[in-house]
Amino acid sequence: MSEHHHVRGDCDPHFGFVRELVERELDSGNAIGQAVAVVVEGETVAHVWGGHAAADRREPWTADTIGCLFSASKPIAAACALKLIERGHLELDAPVARYWPEFGRAGKQDTTVRHVLAHLAGVPIAESAQPRSVYQRELLVRALEAQRPLWPPGTQLCFHSFTHGILTGELVRRIDGRALPAFFRSEFAEPFGLDIAFALDASEQARCADVVLVEDNPLFRMMTDADTPLGRSWRPMPWAELNTPQFRSCDFPSIGGHGSALGLARFYAAMAAGGQLRGARLLDEAIVREALTTQRHEQDVFMGAPVRMGLAFMLANDVFPFTGRSSAFGQPGLGGVAGIGDTEGRLGIGVVCNRLSAAIENPFLEALLERVVAVI
Repeated sequence: MSEHHHVRGDCDPHFGFVRELVERELDSGNAIGQAVAVVVEGETVAHVWGGHAAADRREPWTADTIGCLFSASKPIAAACALKLIERGHLELDAPVARYWPEFGRAGKQDTTVRHVLAHLAGVPIAESAQPRSVYQRELLVRALEAQRPLWPPGTQLCFHSFTHGILTGELVRRIDGRALPAFFRSEFAEPFGLDIAFALDASEQARCADVVLVEDNPLFRMMTDADTPLGRSWRPMPWAELNTPQFRSCDFPSIGGHGSALGLARFYAAMAAGGQLRGARLLDEAIVREALTTQRHEQDVFMGAPVRMGLAFMLANDVFPFTGRSSAFGQPGLGGVAGIGDTEGRLGIGVVCNRLSAAIENPFLEALLERVVAVI
């Protein structure tokens, strides 16, 4: 009998399979450390963790461990913009240049806030941004101001893997005055008990799991291949520095969010319940409904696959079916991280791991979602 890497946590009797799946994933070596949480109708029905937070396997993954969320950061960062829309400070169909005048250069004068949130802005790359410039927010902002759209804004869906968080963050800063990490912390994380943060402080960094990059991960190969459009867009990212204090503390919302599986699950459960979590309202129901409405469903020009997109949230599609229901939505992150919701089941799921082995096809996540749907 395997020791199952000391998998800990609690599961409702109907969700004991969550522990079993995590045990199996750790035993297989696909994960060094992993946490999974499932929240249904505001109640946590499973939250388990196991394995190791440190790459040398000396430090255990604990209930307090957080991990890099990679692209699962994007919808969480975008919630800050949705909050400003709710308050009437930001209009979806207004030009970005109304709030950020310098952005309206080089053919972007008609780019709207909706285009930005829905990955339709046409600027998935900041060509003048230099290597390691993820640490220099102002440099990235200037690069996007100078960037000419690769196609007319609003005409082509392309997952803005590198630039989405930069665009969202600058809109928030221009309107509210606070940087996105501070806005998220005070408006969402602290009042609603979400263990998610951007630009980590020292105590949060001390809880971080080390990321272990897997070189043969097909998506990671594409992101680091300078001969692909996706790889060119990621040229400013120093991948070898993911575990450094400098990266963990920087203001880079595209992939720089860090959090727990339970933090992700609670956020998505709130979105699945129309913006409400156990009686507390994170976002207005009408804003949530708009965010989860299809903005475009077509071939993603960088990914080479059809994608259905809401406002920052990916909606269930052939490539990412999530729970298999049309009511499902979410955002995968590099290597197996995922945040997923389902309005039909009023369900939120969070998966955080530190060995980035999973590709677009993720057998662990598929098995987890299949089993969850079978019992709700």
